[in-house]
Amino acid sequence: MTRVAAQGPPWPEEYAIDAGELRDLPKRLPRQLVEVSIRQLEGDDLFLLIGPRAYSGVHPVTLGDAARG
Repeated sequence: MTRVAAQGPPWPEEYAIDAGELRDLPKRLPRQLVEVSIRQLEGDDLFLLIGPRAYSGVHPVTLGDAARG
């Protein structure tokens, strides 16, 4: 599990995504500030949005579940 510093109120739920889903994440992002959000884009599927990119495979977890992997 990796946590990052952020601005704004805490999210009401915690989410997880397999690291393999992020294989296309660029090594450098074009801006100093990048929006990170979780969105429901297609039906019930959740996506992690990092800047303009969307990554599938997101699911809500409890802190204990995420720490166990």
